Amino acid sequence: MDRTDRLILLMLLVAFAAWRLVRFLRLGLGKRHPALGIAGGWMPPSSEATAEVAPESSDSDRSSPFTIRLVDPLVTVAIWLAGNLVIWLALFEVPFLQTVPPALRGIVGIFANFYLIPFARHSGRRCRQRIEIARSQGQAH
Repeated sequence: MDRTDRLILLMLLVAFAAWRLVRFLRLGLGKRHPALGIAGGWMPPSSEATAEVAPESSDSDRSSPFTIRLVDPLVTVAIWLAGNLVIWLALFEVPFLQTVPPALRGIVGIFANFYLIPFARHSGRRCRQRIEIARSQGQAH
């Protein structure tokens, strides 16, 4: 393969990856389906389980002061940044990982973020809920 063939192949692969990314983003932003059903490999949830998983009301969002609503994203970003600092320092500063190629360490760092981001979001929500519960109990007494 000469240089132009490799360049054309690389451009085709990048175009294909971009097309797939746009396609999956559209699907992800589209209407959510409650279950994939049998075709998705899972049994559809029972009506009782669906009723219990009702979306949270936005009334609590409106009644909360701005500072309490700001806690969720701030804690999420702080945990994400701290986690990334630990991940990347561990991947690139630990002596026994110096023999691993940097591309593989980068891939591991990116995949670690797939677990870190949901953890940070959940922690931010949990922190906000605990503050709201403590605030409501403080007002009740």
